Amino acid sequence: TGSWEAYTPVPDSVTKLQLLRALRAADLKTAFDMAMADPSTSDETREDWEACSTVERADPDVVQIGGAIGLDSAGLDALFLNAQAR
Repeated sequence: TGSWEAYTPVPDSVTKLQLLRALRAADLKTAFDMAMADPSTSDETREDWEACSTVERADPDVVQIGGAIGLDSAGLDALFLNAQAR
């Protein structure tokens, strides 16, 4: 017999506040701030972040910044799941 674990789908989006709290809980908030301040991050990406109230998991900027702070696809999924729980 195998054990069944409940599957929680990765949310398509979370609120900006949820994501910030998840970043802090994962000790990634400073790395995120540094990635956003990096000259290679576009002004448009920074403006989008400042103006947003929700963050879409599939947004290419999310993938880019996630990579800049050391998160691959699975890491981003885990971050969004953590954010959803906040």
